[in-house]
Amino acid sequence: MRKKIVIGIVIAAIIALIVWAIPLAPQKDVIVTTKEIPLTAKEGAQFDYEDETLTAYCVYYVWDGEQDEYPQWSIFQDFTRDFEWIVLETCDVGDLNDTDSFIKAVESASRFDENWFDYDCRCVQRTRLEKLQHALFGGGDAFEKERIAINQILLSIHSGEE
Repeated sequence: MRKKIVIGIVIAAIIALIVWAIPLAPQKDVIVTTKEIPLTAKEGAQFDYEDETLTAYCVYYVWDGEQDEYPQWSIFQDFTRDFEWIVLETCDVGDLNDTDSFIKAVESASRFDENWFDYDCRCVQRTRLEKLQHALFGGGDAFEKERIAINQILLSIHSGEE
């Protein structure tokens, strides 16, 4: 009798976990927005920015139809590094309202290229199902929506450079 009760509890717990992780979990989506940032030269600056704009690609998570306030990643050209593309991860900034914190994060930002997501990306938000899969089976390749967004940006960058 005890054995049947334990088996019933285990089965009920597994079913509850599956229901919690799949149908009751928030739905994740990833969107990319493009922003044009005007460059303004400071007096005595070594670069001439007159009437130039910087294109920034911002990647946002959307949970159950509500977009996060801040982008997860911001990708833009770094004019101090021979105009290579860099990616700023929001988790690396600290206080998003502090200019010094933002500047320090930009100075240490990763280079954005085809390998960045696989080797340098650190801040990916997982769904409950992705967390469960990670706990049970290890890393895996669960971030298809993020990869699509990153590839969309890479395609846009490469088409603009040619």
